[in-house]
Amino acid sequence: MKNKLSVFVLLLAITVPQVAFASWWNPLSWKVFSRIFSPNVETVQEVVPTENVASSTDEVSEIEKLKAELEELKSQKNDSGSPKTAPTTQTTTKQNTPAVNSTPAPQTTTKTMSRDEMFADVMQKYTNFQSTITNKKGGLKKNSSSLIERNYYVYLDGLLNKIYSDLGYLESIKNWNSRPLVEETYLTKYKNLKSDYDTQSRSYSADINNEQQTNYYTDAMIRLNAIISHSESFNEWLNDTSEQLRTTVMLIANKPYTGGLIGECRTASVDFGNSLIEVVSSTKFSVQEDINKWKMLRDYLNSNSSEFVGKDDLNAIPTIDYVKNDYSKTRSEINEDLSSVTKGMGC
Repeated sequence: MKNKLSVFVLLLAITVPQVAFASWWNPLSWKVFSRIFSPNVETVQEVVPTENVASSTDEVSEIEKLKAELEELKSQKNDSGSPKTAPTTQTTTKQNTPAVNSTPAPQTTTKTMSRDEMFADVMQKYTNFQSTITNKKGGLKKNSSSLIERNYYVYLDGLLNKIYSDLGYLESIKNWNSRPLVEETYLTKYKNLKSDYDTQSRSYSADINNEQQTNYYTDAMIRLNAIISHSESFNEWLNDTSEQLRTTVMLIANKPYTGGLIGECRTASVDFGNSLIEVVSSTKFSVQEDINKWKMLRDYLNSNSSEFVGKDDLNAIPTIDYVKNDYSKTRSEINEDLSSVTKGMGC
């Protein structure tokens, strides 16, 4: 009995401290008493923003990716450092691939003009256009013999008046603070005037060229007819002069022969007269050749007027004044020599 009591006391001594410190044995640690005796404490739960979490996750993912790339580069370096043996049986075929031009194409940027820049640009266009028309008009004749040139002169004069009017208005509003929106309107007006001027100028150039071609042809025919007519008249004079010389020489030669200085004078006159006859005959032949040449050219132009191209062809034909002066000089020389032969009659 005593032993049983001793064992019970020993067990009680071991168990009591453990029960006293156990939460299930301590009633003050039970939840029912904590709700009664402890104050209400509001529990605040901190919510971590999703973006921060996602950001931190992305950063971790990026770090892991960089680590993986670093390991891959290390492995590639190690592989490249190790010797490689080429296969003995495999044959590789090299294919030529066209080179791709990696240079980017130049990009063009269009600058948008401000109102002031557009206004200044329109005024400059009008000013340059005015200068062009003024110079063009200055090269024409108001009272030209050409109807085409006179009409074109009138057109340019009217065009200048339109330019002066538009440019005057633009000048008057140039410094206004609240300038009306006229840039697009006057730019369109300028383009229309310029387009019409280009059309009229092309038409004028074609018409005046055709007119000049016609005038050159007409002038050439007039010139040829005048040359032929004057040459034929000169040739007739040469014929008359040649007959006169022959008559004079025969009269001198048929005079009774006398010796001395008179005989020598007559002989010299006959010899000089005969030589002058040859000169006149040669001149007649040359003039007749010229007449035939001019007649052939005239006949050819009558049949083929389109072959006559222009001013250069006209200039190839001598003027009537040039021909007259040339024949006049030859006529004076022959008359002077004829006078010397005629003096032999007095010997």
